Amino acid sequence: EKFYTYALKDSTGKTLSSGSKRAWCIMDHSRFNCDYQGISIGDHDEYGTQEHCQFLLIDDLPDGEYMFEAIINPSRIFDEDNFDDNKLTKRVKIQGLDVELIKEK
Repeated sequence: EKFYTYALKDSTGKTLSSGSKRAWCIMDHSRFNCDYQGISIGDHDEYGTQEHCQFLLIDDLPDGEYMFEAIINPSRIFDEDNFDDNKLTKRVKIQGLDVELIKEK
């Protein structure tokens, strides 16, 4: 099951590249573990860069500005008090294989 999805979109909202992360142990660093899974408010589930399938292909994209969109728990497999804050959207600039976050004004 996809626990976390992410996509790179153009200015029209068309998805140009996408990926996902499958959950196997959802835990933060305070009160949860793999036997009692969850994430506390303000905490996070952390995975290193060595984990598979945590990337977006940008090799063939032209230089320019794009929207990065990340959604956590999109299938609502974990109970939550509020699903409204599970989506993050950020503008990014791609030049070659470099990606820069565009700061909000």
